[in-house]
Amino acid sequence: MGSITKRNDYKLKWIAILLFLLYPIASIPLIVAGILKKQKWAFVLFSCFMGLLAILYPPAGDLYRYAKDFELYSESDWNTFCLLLIFKFDYFLPLLSYAIGHLGGTVELTRFIFAFLSYYLMFDLFSLICRDNNLNDKKIYIYVFIIFIPLTFWTFLFRYYFALVFLLNGSYRWFVHNEKKGILFVALSVLAHVSYLPFFFLCFFSKNRFFKFSYLVVVLLCILALCCDTTSIGEKILSYLPFSDSLLAHIGEYIDGSQSESIVRDFSLKQMIVYVFSNVLSLFVLYVYLKIYRKKFTSYMGFINSTLLMLLFSSSFPVIFSRLMSVCLFQLKMSILAFSEKYQQVHFKILCYISIFVLLVSVWQRRFFFADGYIWKIFTSTSFEIVTFSYSDSWINNHLNEDGDFYNRLNAID
Repeated sequence: MGSITKRNDYKLKWIAILLFLLYPIASIPLIVAGILKKQKWAFVLFSCFMGLLAILYPPAGDLYRYAKDFELYSESDWNTFCLLLIFKFDYFLPLLSYAIGHLGGTVELTRFIFAFLSYYLMFDLFSLICRDNNLNDKKIYIYVFIIFIPLTFWTFLFRYYFALVFLLNGSYRWFVHNEKKGILFVALSVLAHVSYLPFFFLCFFSKNRFFKFSYLVVVLLCILALCCDTTSIGEKILSYLPFSDSLLAHIGEYIDGSQSESIVRDFSLKQMIVYVFSNVLSLFVLYVYLKIYRKKFTSYMGFINSTLLMLLFSSSFPVIFSRLMSVCLFQLKMSILAFSEKYQQVHFKILCYISIFVLLVSVWQRRFFFADGYIWKIFTSTSFEIVTFSYSDSWINNHLNEDGDFYNRLNAID
C-alpha cells in the first residue's frame, strides 16, 4: 500500500509540473492536493504560481517607483550604482534590480522573485510549525493554512512585507530551534528594509527573557498601544538613538512628513466600515494569544512583548503604527499556532472565517488593479508567456499618472 501511495504521489507531482508549465491555472487543483498531503513540491509550485501573478500585477503605487528605480539601476555602471547606494538604507531590492537589469531582465522579474521567496519562506515556516506540533488533523491543518498563508500576493511585492517574511522565519528558528541561521534571516530582513533594525537587537534581548512581563502588564500594554497618544515619548526616544542624521530624516518623513497622515482620514463611510471589520481579526487574534500567554510563557512571547512596546511608542505615527501592527499580527498568529497546548477547533474556525473575509475585502480594495491590469492572462497563458511578459510604456502612460496612481481610481474618488 505504501509503495502504491508513493507511486501515485510521484505521478501527481510530475503531472502537476507539466500542467504548470503548459497552463498554470489548470495545475491549481493538483497543487492543492499536494499541499493537503504536505508535499514540498506543491509548496514550491504554489510559490511559483504566486510569482506569476506578481508578474501580471500592474506597476502602480509604490511599484511604479520601484520600476523607475529599476530603470535607473539597469542603466548605471557599477561605480554609479555604488554611489546611488550611499543614499539608500535598503539594499536587497537595489542589488536585485541591478543584477536583473544588467542580465537583460525586466522589472516584472523582481516582483516574481519577491513573491516566490516570500511564499517559499512562509511555507517553510508553516511546515516547520506543523511538524513541531504533530499537526495531523486535516480539518485543523486547512484552518491553519488559511489563517497563516495570506493569499494576498500583492502584499509581498513591497519591501516592508517582503522583509517581514525573513523576520518571521528567522525569529522562529532563533527562539524555538536555537538555530544560528535564524539570526542571519533576521539580518536579511534589515537589508530588505532598514526599519527592521530594532528587531535584530531585540532578538538578543528577548532571548534572555528581558521582556518577560506578567499577564496583567501585557494586557495593559495592549490597551495603551491601542488607545494612548505617545508622540512626545516616541520622538524623545528617537533623539537618543545612535542613528545618522540622514536616517533620522528618513524616519522623520513617517512622523512629520507626507507619510504621517492618517490612513483613515479620507475614508468614505463604506471604506470605514470595511476598515473596522478588518480589524476584528487583529482583536480576536490578540484575545486568543492572551489566553495562551496566561498559561505559558516562552522567550518568543518576550519578543512579541517588545513589539507591543514599539507599538505603544508609535501609536501616534499612523504609517509606522500600521506596519508594526502587521508585524505584530503575524507574530501573534505564529505564536498561537506554535504554542497552543492543544488546538481548539472553535478558535481556528473563527480565525479562518475572519481571514477569508479579510481576503475578500482586500480583493475588493484592489479592484482597480485587477480591472485595469493583465491579471486575466493567468487564464489564457503558458508559464513561459507570463515570465516573458512586461507592461509596455504605452499601457503605463494610458493608465497611470506621474505619481503612479490609476486615472480611473482618481476619477472614482472624485
